[in-house]
Amino acid sequence: MAKGWSIDPAAFAGLVAEDVKLRQRTIAIQLLNEIVQRSPVGNPELWAINATAAQYNKAVGEWNESLYNDPANLTKTGRLKKNVRVNDSMDIRRPAGYRAGTFRASHFVSIGGPDYAVPKEPDPHGTQTILNGTGIIDQAPAYSVIYIQSNLPYSVPLENGLSTQAPAGVYAVSFNGVVQAYK
Repeated sequence: MAKGWSIDPAAFAGLVAEDVKLRQRTIAIQLLNEIVQRSPVGNPELWAINATAAQYNKAVGEWNESLYNDPANLTKTGRLKKNVRVNDSMDIRRPAGYRAGTFRASHFVSIGGPDYAVPKEPDPHGTQTILNGTGIIDQAPAYSVIYIQSNLPYSVPLENGLSTQAPAGVYAVSFNGVVQAYK
């Protein structure tokens, strides 16, 4: 003869939902962190229009460092003598209106549907972007769909390997890393 339940199974539903919510929150926050930290921040020295200037500036720096190898260039205290160091460089150009950290700031989090916002301010370190996204993720009920997206026009080319800082993209690499971590 089968025995009945001594505790109503519905009592466990809240516990399961709370566990799911915690796991969902942990994974979504980790994914957001990965996406933001993997997002390239403009480095004008890597841009094609600045290749010559970057190479020249590097060569000047190496030349100045090499001057320390010749004792005739040094004072008694080990500093370079006046007029020995080369004080020359080429300017690194940036497009008008360029703001480093705009792509990092472009990762918006929403619950249940996409958010088509674009960033108003750059976030080169991603700190505010992560804080804002975490605040939204914390509000997500268990089993909800959490969106993390960027709406900038150059997001797709970056995901497709446009940046030398993120040649494999950002979202796919982050997603695969988090999936592996939480298998």
